[in-house]
Amino acid sequence: MKTLALTAMASLSLLHAQDAGAARRPPNDGKLRIIAFGAHPDDAEFKAGGTAALWAAQGHHVKFVSMTNGDLGHYASAGGPLARRRLAEVQQAARILGIQTEVMDIHDGELMPSLENRKAMVRLIREWQADLVLAHRPNDYNPDHRYVGVLAQDSAFMVTVPFYALHTPPVEPNPVFMYFSDNFKKPAPFQADVAVAIDDVFERKIEAVDALASQVYETVYGVDAKTRQDRLSRIPKDAAGRKAYARDLHGARYAAVANAYRDALVKWYGAERGKRVKYAEAFEICEYGRQPSAEDLRKLFPFMLVAAAAVGPGADPPGSGGARLFNGKNLDGFDTFLKESGLNKDPSGVFRVHDGAVHVSGTEYGYFITKKEYENYHLKAEFKWGDQTYAPRKDMARDSGILFHVAGPDQVWPKSIEFQMIEGRTGEVILVGDGASLTANGETRTRGETKNTRFARHGQGPWQNVAGYRSPENEVEKPHGEWNLLELIADGGKVTFKVNGKVVNEGSGAKPSRGRILFQSEGAELFFRNIELRPLGK
Repeated sequence: MKTLALTAMASLSLLHAQDAGAARRPPNDGKLRIIAFGAHPDDAEFKAGGTAALWAAQGHHVKFVSMTNGDLGHYASAGGPLARRRLAEVQQAARILGIQTEVMDIHDGELMPSLENRKAMVRLIREWQADLVLAHRPNDYNPDHRYVGVLAQDSAFMVTVPFYALHTPPVEPNPVFMYFSDNFKKPAPFQADVAVAIDDVFERKIEAVDALASQVYETVYGVDAKTRQDRLSRIPKDAAGRKAYARDLHGARYAAVANAYRDALVKWYGAERGKRVKYAEAFEICEYGRQPSAEDLRKLFPFMLVAAAAVGPGADPPGSGGARLFNGKNLDGFDTFLKESGLNKDPSGVFRVHDGAVHVSGTEYGYFITKKEYENYHLKAEFKWGDQTYAPRKDMARDSGILFHVAGPDQVWPKSIEFQMIEGRTGEVILVGDGASLTANGETRTRGETKNTRFARHGQGPWQNVAGYRSPENEVEKPHGEWNLLELIADGGKVTFKVNGKVVNEGSGAKPSRGRILFQSEGAELFFRNIELRPLGK
C-alpha cells in the first residue's frame, strides 16, 4: 500500500483510524455484520447511509470503508489538510449513523486493482466476518469507483480461502456481495434486487450528509469555473440554510431512487407501503459471492420484514413469538407521565421518537409506561446513554431504570420493582413504594419494613457517583454511546435480570407480581429501542 505524502500528523491520524477500526471488531452476538466499501470518504455515506442507520437502529454492526483518503476532492484544498478534514467528516457521519468507519492510506485517484489492495480488502472483510459486503459496480465514471467494484469481485471468493490472508480467519459461509445503485447503462444497467425505504431515517441521513461539508457545500465538479463559482455562491453559508440545501439536493436524489425502483419497493414492502415510500436506497446482487434467496434477503434487510408485516404495539414480530411493545415510530400503546406536567402532557418534548428509538431527554423526572398490565413474560429492551445530565443529578452517574409490576396511580415513583440502570451499577434491584418485596440470596426485603431495599448485582464492585463511571470489577455495560441489551424474565414471583446476555440478578417472591412496565427519565439523556415482550409458555 502506498505511503501518503502527508505531514506526519496526517499520516498518524489516518493510521490511527485504521488501527481503531481493526481493534473494534463486532462481538459474536448473533447480529448482522455489514461492511460497505466506497472509493472516497463520502461514497458509502451517500449510497447507503440510510440503510446503515436502519441496521444500526436494530443493533446490527455496520462499517464503512473508504478505499482512498480523498485528498484531491476539492478545488481549494488538497493533500494532507484535506485528507485530515475528510477523515474527521466521515468520523462525525459515523457517529450520527451509529456505525464504524475506516479510511485507507491510498491517494485519491490512484486506487488500482492490485494484489496488494485485493489482500487489504480481503483482510477487512475477514476481520469483520461480514454477512454482507456492499461496493460500487465495476462500470462507473470514476476509476476509483470502478476499481472498488473490481476489488470486491476479486475478493468475493478469496475471503473463503483459508490460507490466502494469514492472521485472519476465512468467512464461512461466503458473504453476500451487493452493489450500490447508479445510473450507468453500459455494459448493463443497474438492477434493483432490493430497495430500502429510508423515510424513517431520512433526517438522520441528512445530518450525516451535512457532516460532509467539504463535499456537499464547497465542491462542484464537471463544469467551467464561472458556472462553478455561480453554483457555489448560491449555497447558503449559515448552518440552517446549508442543512436545508442538503435536504433539498439529497432528498431529490433519494426520491429519484424511490421512483426509479418503485416495483422493488412494492415487492418488498407490499403495494400499500411500497407506493407511499418517498426516499429509498437500492442494491443489486453481485453474481460472485453467496447467492441469496428471498428469505436470505429478508434476513439481511430485516427492517423490510418488519415493515411488510406492519408490526405495531401488541402485534407479533415475525418469528419472535412475542409482541413488539414499541413500534419504532411513535408511542402508541404507552402513556407518558412527568412530575411537573402530569399524565400525557409533555410540553418540553422529554420523550421523542426518531430513527426507530425513544429519545429521553432526561430534563424532567418521569416516564413512558405501557397502557396494559403484564405478567409471566420475557422482556427485552436495548438502551444507550446520551451525553447530557441535568439537575438534581448534573454530572452524577447517568441514571434511569425499567420499573415493572407497576401498581397503583401514576406518580414519581409508583409502587413497583426496578431493574436499575445507572453507570457502574446497572442490574441491581430496587424496591419502589411501600409493600414492594423480593427475596434474594436467602434474604427477604420489603419497602417500608426493612432498611435496605436494594439488591446489588452479581459481582458488583466499588462505585462512584460521577458521570461516565465504569466499574473496575465485572462491568457489564458496554462503553458509553454503545447499545446495551437488557432482559427481564418475570415468571410468577421469580425475576431474572440480564445485561448483555449475562445474568446479573435473581429473586423470588416478587410483590407485586404483575402490572404495567415503565421506562424512566431521571436526569440523564438516553435512548431506548427494540422493546419486545414474549409471554412465557408461548
